[in-house]
Amino acid sequence: MRSDPAEYKLVSPGNLPAVLSLLAGEPAQWLPIAGGTDVMVLYSAGKLPNRKLINIWNILELRQIEVSPDRIRIGAACTYTALRRHDIVSREFPLLAMA
Repeated sequence: MRSDPAEYKLVSPGNLPAVLSLLAGEPAQWLPIAGGTDVMVLYSAGKLPNRKLINIWNILELRQIEVSPDRIRIGAACTYTALRRHDIVSREFPLLAMA
């Protein structure tokens, strides 16, 4: 059974501290989403457990790939295309870039 969109709340905070504040204020109530493919499958089936959704797509800190001498940090909202096109990722982690 399909869900009713009026039962859901979607917010798009402008920065990471605002996202973290929402998550801390109501633990387990909010679901961060960046693309929504998996969310739409659950929504269409009427099985999306969270009624409060946080759009994190526009949070730049979560879309970045940061490389340091001892690690690589891939943001939660980093796209697969950005990962594949990143010079260091494709050179140093070819299997990750090909996944």
